[in-house]
This record gives sequence, C-alpha cells and structure tokens, in this order.
Amino acid sequence: MGDWEYVVATGKCRWSRNIFRLLGRTPSSGNLTFEEFLFTYVPDDAIRLQKALDSSIRENKRREIEASAKLINGQDARHRLIFVPIADRTGVVSCLNGYLQDISPIPPEPPSDTAEKHGVRFVAVNTSDVVFRISLPEGVFDFISAAVRDVTGHPPLEWYRNPLLIRHILHPGWRGKFDREFKKVLRGKSENCHIFPILHTSGATRWIQMRTTLLRDPQGTLRAIEGIATDITERKRQEGERKRLIRQLRRALSEVKTLSGLLPICSHCKKVRDDRGYWQQIDAFITEHSDLFFSHGLCPDCLARHYPEYTARRPPEK
Repeated sequence: MGDWEYVVATGKCRWSRNIFRLLGRTPSSGNLTFEEFLFTYVPDDAIRLQKALDSSIRENKRREIEASAKLINGQDARHRLIFVPIADRTGVVSCLNGYLQDISPIPPEPPSDTAEKHGVRFVAVNTSDVVFRISLPEGVFDFISAAVRDVTGHPPLEWYRNPLLIRHILHPGWRGKFDREFKKVLRGKSENCHIFPILHTSGATRWIQMRTTLLRDPQGTLRAIEGIATDITERKRQEGERKRLIRQLRRALSEVKTLSGLLPICSHCKKVRDDRGYWQQIDAFITEHSDLFFSHGLCPDCLARHYPEYTARRPPEK
C-alpha cells in the first residue's frame, strides 16, 4: 500500500516511497506531478482517475476506483486507488489523501527448473527447499522458487515486489540479531549457515535453516547472494522433545539413592554400623540411605517362638 497527499490550493503532491516502488520508479527519480502520475495509466483510466479526484474534492466524498497501469519497467499492473478528502473548519476541502494498492493478478508460478536459467547454482535437496538469488547492490531478487509460498505463506510475487519481506516476517526477538548477521555476511565475516524463526501467515512459528554463498566479479566486488532455505520446524520440535526427556531422566537419576561398598553388621543382633560409628537397626539404616520404607510383621518362626498361644506350630529349637 502506498499513500500520497494532494494539496488543492497548489495542485502539488507529496508521495511516499512505496508509491515509487509500486510504479516501478526509484525515489531518486524526482518528484511527480499528478499529471505525470496519470500518464502511468491507460488513457481511459487516466480520465476516470482525474474525474474521481475532482468529484472527491468538489463533493467532499470518499472515492474508490480501479485502473490499469503500464509501469516504467514495462510491466502491466492493476491498481486500486482511494481518494479521501480532508476539509477545514468551514467545510472546504484543503487537501486530499490518496492510497494506492497493487491488486494485480498473481502470475503462474515458474517451473522449478527456472533456477538454472537464472544462474542459480544451488541445488535443492527436495522440492520443499527454497532456492533464491539476490543481486547486489540493488538488493532485489533475481529468482526465488515456488516453495517459498509453503514455507512462509507469501507467494514469490510478494518477494519480488518487497525484497525486505524477510525482515518483516522474522520473529520480533530475532530482528536485531538478523541485521547484525546479515551485515557480517556482506563483509564475508560470517558463517554461511544460519538458523532463525519466522512467523508464517497462518500465525505459526517456523524454524528456517538458510545456507548462503557470496558471488563476486573478477575484481572481487560482491555481486550476488545465492542460497537455499529449508523448513526445519519438525527437526527443532524433535530436538526440544529429546532435550525435555533428557532433563527428566537426569532429574530422576538425581533422586535415586543407592547403597554400595562394605556394610559392617552384627552377627548376633543384626545391627549395622554407619559411617559415624553408630550402631542402628538395619531397617532404620536402609530407610535413611534410600527411598525404601519397611512394613513390619512376624515370620512363622518368630510367631511360634514368641507367641505360641496364637499358633499350633512348635517353636524352633535354638
């Protein structure tokens, strides 16, 4: 979406940078008059746009109109233009805000083998990998494969129109780091493999692994960046699950108490001696040094020896 302002008294316009991009121009190409702006559109639509502008100012009403454009770069486009008049206290329209939206139909996706035709030398492992090439210093895409729609939710046409789209879909917490790493890439001082999260148009967070290579001319000047981006969201999920299980196992192992080594025990009363030299019942010692608890009872021999009245069994001989 591009916006602009039309001053009624002077007939001058102030244009946003997005307007120049949508018209295929550069901001440095000079300011536009409204008449020069109308030359972008086919003659019949240019007349309709002029009438819509005059009607919006005269009647102080919002107007919306669609028009076909012929951009500077020779491409055809379809635009929706909205005129919103701004009146002063007396009700006289002093200026008008305009909004321009590109509603061009999305062209069919190029076949996958066009990467080679564009000079991209990266080879995708599978069709879900995104292969791309960015020309420098222009910073525009020469090519980006159709898989980018599935990975990001944005079709290739949006990437061609807005090369900085990657920064807008980055997870907010990673934008600063991405800017720093990208500057290192341009200086050739960064690794060629990067992992970062993006926000898919569905609202889900996707993890992307991007591998890049720098292309230079014979004089050593950086001319392009080629790369391949892979959706590794499932791999990151599995890694997170594995780390969670490892943490659970470590916590469980830290809670396990074991007994090992030699344990002195009295051959008569069966008391055991601890590390401090104290003698104590074996059940109390084991409970203190493990997670084992005892439930006391009487074996048949002890029951016959100590409580013969409760059993017909003869007490065992000493």
